[in-house]
Amino acid sequence: MKKNIFLSLLLSIFVFCIMGLGVSASEYTFDEEQEISYMNHKMIDYMINGDWRDLLDFSTAVVRKYPEYPSGYFYRGIALDELDKHLEAVNSYDMVAKLSNNRYNEYLYQARGLANFKAGLYKAAMDDYNKSIKAKPTLRALYQRELTRVAVATHRNQKTIKPDTPIRNTRVTKTKTKTETKTKTKNQEKQVKQTKQKKQENQKQQNKQSK
Repeated sequence: MKKNIFLSLLLSIFVFCIMGLGVSASEYTFDEEQEISYMNHKMIDYMINGDWRDLLDFSTAVVRKYPEYPSGYFYRGIALDELDKHLEAVNSYDMVAKLSNNRYNEYLYQARGLANFKAGLYKAAMDDYNKSIKAKPTLRALYQRELTRVAVATHRNQKTIKPDTPIRNTRVTKTKTKTETKTKTKNQEKQVKQTKQKKQENQKQQNKQSK
């Protein structure tokens, strides 16, 4: 729990940095600026408390009302990533990059790299971490890049698992296939046994008739 809160606080620092980027303050009225400030604090509260579903719903509402405001997409990306919707998270982070004019890349690329890593897209994750380190080297980015290198080496000769096909589902499918195979084999054995019994009965009847 403490680790999640610490990570959330680090991410919130980034969000505060990008507030207002991509749009001009003059585009908003005083009331709108007050509402945006409230929304940001509300999203931070959801994130710190680990209320990912509430964060997703609220950030989605923010994005719909203020589609040119980058922080809504960033918080939405965090929520999606925590809810194992990694590719959707990547798309949200892409919008942050677009709306913030690619500023503060070291933070954005770390977040998107983590989402790509969780999705099993190791090459994309490696690209993001390299970009983050190029923009500003940090221990976190260096550590995540090393983890990604290990994953790439491990899966070098294997196909990457698709994000929408988790390992647990693959195992369930394999178990189901084995069960179906066993059931099919038992049915075939049963049919063979029944056929053999019918032949024996027919043979007995023929013997009686011949007598």
